[in-house]
Amino acid sequence: MDRKKYNSCIKLQLAGKHLTRVERKQEFCIAAKLCSQKSSTREEAARVCALPKVKKGEPQEPEMPCPERKVRALSNLDTIMLKLKTGDTGDLKPVVTATMTDIVHCQPSDIHLLASDVLRKVNEISTRYYLKGEARELTRELNLLKTTIGG
Repeated sequence: MDRKKYNSCIKLQLAGKHLTRVERKQEFCIAAKLCSQKSSTREEAARVCALPKVKKGEPQEPEMPCPERKVRALSNLDTIMLKLKTGDTGDLKPVVTATMTDIVHCQPSDIHLLASDVLRKVNEISTRYYLKGEARELTRELNLLKTTIGG
């Protein structure tokens, strides 16, 4: 696809939407996958965009079977909830990334979207001061995610 067609496709995908910075980044990623024809459906593009970014040359962890990934994801969700309760949210990014990776590899796509939304909120809240009500609401959403996964 030539550059003009690609740029016009991206503009059409993003035009007229009032999105936050994080939502715009996600939408751009989805649009890029669709416009470059790397994904055939929006759901497939969303799944690919939800995967954590791996830098070249960075060692990848060995493949883990789904039952172990499920246990690790549930444990990580407990860790995230505990850190939200104690206010120690400074180092949540690696835990969130590992959790999302485990969910993407072993859960159905509708759970990916729920997890992506909830874990995005965790990442946002971990970079600023937050109110107790925000943490409580997020903890409820994490519990829902945990129940959905099977914990």
